[in-house]
Amino acid sequence: MTIRHFTTLTERIPDTMLRRAIAAALANGVPRTAAEFSRFHEDVVDELRLAAYRPRERAV
Repeated sequence: MTIRHFTTLTERIPDTMLRRAIAAALANGVPRTAAEFSRFHEDVVDELRLAAYRPRERAV
């Protein structure tokens, strides 16, 4: 997945879901090299996939 695809994908995702995915990926540390950024990117995508299958919180 290229940065362009990633950006297009993230434009369609609610901000809170994206923030949670990025925060979870950053728990492993801030990426400093290309390899670390690639891993970070994969972690964000994995978190977004998991979030898509989690039950959504409903307003009462």
